[in-house]
Order: sequence, then C-alpha cells, then structure tokens
Amino acid sequence: MLLVKPDTLLRWHRAGFRLLWRRKTKAASNTPRVSRDVVPLITRLSKENRLWGPERIRGELLKLTIRVSKRTVQKYMRRARRPCPSVAEELARQASQCAHYPWAFRPYQHYALEFTAGADQPSPANVNLLTFAW
Repeated sequence: MLLVKPDTLLRWHRAGFRLLWRRKTKAASNTPRVSRDVVPLITRLSKENRLWGPERIRGELLKLTIRVSKRTVQKYMRRARRPCPSVAEELARQASQCAHYPWAFRPYQHYALEFTAGADQPSPANVNLLTFAW
C-alpha cells in the first residue's frame, strides 16, 4: 500500500492529462501542409492586389486547382503586407509632398486660387492674397 497526499495525487493526474493532450494535439509531422510553390504565389497576389482579401485570393487559387484554407491564406498574407504607417509617418509623408507649396501653409492668411484655362495646378503666379483684419 502506498500513502500519498491528495495534492500529490492531483499533481500526478494533471501531469498525465497534460501529456495526453500534448500528444493528441501534436501535428503529425513538422513539414508544412502547403507546398513551397504556393507560399510565394500567395504573397505575390496579396502584394499586387491590395484590395483582395483572403477569400478572393483563395478563390483565385482554387481556379488554379490549389486547395488551401482561408486561414492559411490569411497567415501568409499577414507576413507579406507591410504594416500601416503611423500617424506621424503619414503626416511627414504628406508634408514632404506638399513642400513645393510653401505659400499654402501661412496661418491667418487666406488665398483665392484662380485657375486659368489650360492650367492643371495652381501656381504662385495666379494666387491672390486676401488678408483680413481681426
């Protein structure tokens, strides 16, 4: 006869249960289920077609007789797409694009833009400065 504390018995039971579920849920092999040719195809489709979601890409792959799940496509899409820029990065990008219009960022002055026939963009030559007395 073996005398053990109830805590020891519960610890053994939990350890055995943990081993059982680890063995049951372990993958059959460590090789990926998706072939190596499909992953670059998914990443290329997601980079070239930014508006396509995983279901659309999965549909295009099905047309090529490649069967993958939506979740698999999502996993490889997430790796392929770069993250969205932060607010500071986006504002810096917009400011660098608008740097050639220095007259557009003066506070407390309003401008009236006049477009002439055939002119696509306003230029400082056809801008009238309107100042207001506050």
